[in-house]
Amino acid sequence: MHYFYIILSSLLLTLSCCGMSAESENIVYYTAKDSVKCEEILTHTFDSKPVSTTDVAKLFLGIPYQGGTLDREQTEGIVVRFDSLDCTTFVETVTTLTRCINKGTTDFNSFLKELEIIRYRNGKCNGYESRLHYFSEWIYNNQTMGIVEEILPDNLITTEQRSINFMSLNADWYKGITSDTILSKIEATEAFLSAQPFTYIPKHKVALLTKESVKEGDIIVIVTDIKGLDISHVGFASFVNGKIHLLHASSGEKEVIIDPLPLSEYLAKQKHHVGVKVVRVII
Repeated sequence: MHYFYIILSSLLLTLSCCGMSAESENIVYYTAKDSVKCEEILTHTFDSKPVSTTDVAKLFLGIPYQGGTLDREQTEGIVVRFDSLDCTTFVETVTTLTRCINKGTTDFNSFLKELEIIRYRNGKCNGYESRLHYFSEWIYNNQTMGIVEEILPDNLITTEQRSINFMSLNADWYKGITSDTILSKIEATEAFLSAQPFTYIPKHKVALLTKESVKEGDIIVIVTDIKGLDISHVGFASFVNGKIHLLHASSGEKEVIIDPLPLSEYLAKQKHHVGVKVVRVII
């Protein structure tokens, strides 16, 4: 598949054949089909306002799952994919589209700027290490910027300390970790996250969640017990017959689906899923 490369700066958006960027600018990887599909969704007529994340997410049902969609290019840049998604890029893409639609910014350039804000630390793409690799930092960063809010039902949550170091322990698995400098910055992020209280809803309490604590379209963040890791999967809450189901890019089904099992039953079947966080997009 042929990709276009865009040089993106605060002042200019131009096409570049070589894919190189100046120090203060970013490369954007996309295809013509991606930009067309993006603007089709941005200008789609929805039944209600404001548009919810699940209104947008359901337009992706059946889109293929593809793992590692952000790690295929040698130079870190803003990747836009509408033909296939992993769980994180699905949540990021839908969140970005929803926010743009509700703000009335329905052009591709606005989508790119919003996506960069959501995906990168402090809203700025500045190399591989600036990407919000750990979803707990994704929540922290986007909450700081007023984009999301973590929902913490007092009667359901548990708090613990976690040692977050999966990436540094497995640095050989990440082709973006190309130097000791990048590794040290990843380790600094891990140290910061490890120092924060880690709060979540244990999976044996997920069935107690109600429409008063979880809203349609909230981001469901699945907590794992895999050593050194915080989060292993993300999707959106979608109510079916009054019960929360997961609307997500499923690695098992290889496409975007509304899981047939209620969330509590889905979690019970997954050995390493120990609970959830609930995050609300501020629209």
